[in-house]
Amino acid sequence: MICVAGQCGIVEDNSVAGPDVATQTIRAYENIRIILESQGASLGDVVRFVSYLTTRDDVSDFYAARDEYFAAHYPGGGYPPNTLLIVAGLVRADLLVEIDATAYRQ
Repeated sequence: MICVAGQCGIVEDNSVAGPDVATQTIRAYENIRIILESQGASLGDVVRFVSYLTTRDDVSDFYAARDEYFAAHYPGGGYPPNTLLIVAGLVRADLLVEIDATAYRQ
């Protein structure tokens, strides 16, 4: 089992990937993919995501970005389940989304 703690839309230099939830969501998934691959796993091994948004206003943009990203990485469909929570804020005010992943690799 591989537990990936909350990933945000942060790039290598610790800056935010973009000011909008869609850009940050795609980057958070990319960060998860990179971490999983460093452990010999892949997004296909994910059994559950938990996502945190800072406002309900971003729900539709989050799902649009998620669907775009997943279409490329889960070509057969069958996306892992995702729990979505709205929270008062994240560790930095410029972060709009955080995503946890649990993967299981046999």
